Amino acid sequence: MMKFDPLQDIRELKQQAVALRNRDRLEAALEALERAESALEGLLAEPDLDPERRQQLAAELADTHGMKGGVQRRRQHMDEALSEYQAGAAVEGAEATTTYNLGNSVLLSLVLGRTTLNDAKTREDIDRLVARLERQVLGARADEWWAYADLAQFRLLRGDVAGAFEAYAAGRNTGPTQSEQQRPLDVMVEVAAAVKATHPQCHDDITAFVDWARGPAWKV
Repeated sequence: MMKFDPLQDIRELKQQAVALRNRDRLEAALEALERAESALEGLLAEPDLDPERRQQLAAELADTHGMKGGVQRRRQHMDEALSEYQAGAAVEGAEATTTYNLGNSVLLSLVLGRTTLNDAKTREDIDRLVARLERQVLGARADEWWAYADLAQFRLLRGDVAGAFEAYAAGRNTGPTQSEQQRPLDVMVEVAAAVKATHPQCHDDITAFVDWARGPAWKV
């Protein structure tokens, strides 16, 4: 008989949370994710975990924090969302290959005024994100719209306007829906407003980029 893996129940909880979130039952979704988080933390506290198992559990925990961040964002609880993204990024560590938690941490921190583009850690995080995404769009995420959209965002924040246009145009070739194309542009508008006072050129670059991306002609 196969030994039962409690991770199966945790993943089912997370699937339930997605279904609840999609029906706008946000409080119930958050409750399910909190139960998943608690269970994962309990498993991670067990002695003598082998490295592969610890890595597996940590990845699930980081993903759970990211999901909680998304739910809190839908609830318009932005400080709580930021805390979840930061917690997920901390679990993943500096050498992670994923970008969701760290990317959202950087963008939401800028929007909420918790950091600026003058901050050394923020610049390091943006550089790290660009490096990860540049590798990923040449490999495992070559056909994924969100990887290209994120790469465009973070290249803009680094002042690489031509690179942002290139990434976004390449991403559109993956066939995103109109709704999928709109979401990162909405975030860019918020970021542009947040950096306007301290980095007016970045604000202007983002604004021009969004106007181009929303226009009928979008060739570089």
